[in-house]
Amino acid sequence: MFGLTLQLLIVVILVLMIKYIHEMITFNEKASLIELTNPSPTKINHESKNKSPIVTNTDSLTAFTMSIDELKHKIPGYMIHENQTIISLDNLCGADKICIHKNQPIIDDYKLNMKYDELFSPYSTYLDKVDYYLSIYRGNTIVELTKNLRNTTIFKPLEGNIVVYIFNPKHEKDIKGLEPKSIKKWGIKIDLDTQKTLYIPPEWYYFYELKDDVVLAQIESDNYFTFLYNFIRRN
Repeated sequence: MFGLTLQLLIVVILVLMIKYIHEMITFNEKASLIELTNPSPTKINHESKNKSPIVTNTDSLTAFTMSIDELKHKIPGYMIHENQTIISLDNLCGADKICIHKNQPIIDDYKLNMKYDELFSPYSTYLDKVDYYLSIYRGNTIVELTKNLRNTTIFKPLEGNIVVYIFNPKHEKDIKGLEPKSIKKWGIKIDLDTQKTLYIPPEWYYFYELKDDVVLAQIESDNYFTFLYNFIRRN
């Protein structure tokens, strides 16, 4: 009896995995950018199910912000753990070029989890495996073309501005393997500042560029049924 129950459970899980994976990788060829101002979480959640990219605009008084100087002064002498090396934030602040990309320890060290939870909540399905990242940049930077291999990817500048180019998966053959500067004509250009948050649907491609000081929040998530599939194809 137990063996039969276990077999049925495995079948149900496999069916759910196939269902959720199929839903995730199915993209909307006619999708266009949706812009929302001070939307409710319900509105955001509804629009994200249409597989269209979304930019939400928030009031400057309530926007979540954090500058490089604020990071420096909040924890004096802070050491950043980055790619198996330890870097002094004080020394970085005096440098002409900074590139700390998708760092996770900073989130816990600066107790930013609750702020990230608030950013992510409108997109949450309550079946989520979510990862929070913080990037710090200074100087001319182009972050390479990347495919969103997660259910959800969200960008929110905490300081500065970035220009993001996003690409519908229908253009994959036109852009894959090419330099970012040569593929802009197939993309949707989005100027992101501290009052804007960008949601990128699964399977879409993106890259971004910047010139000045930028602190960038990034959120990526899967659900429990797509986590293994997404993990395998990212590694």
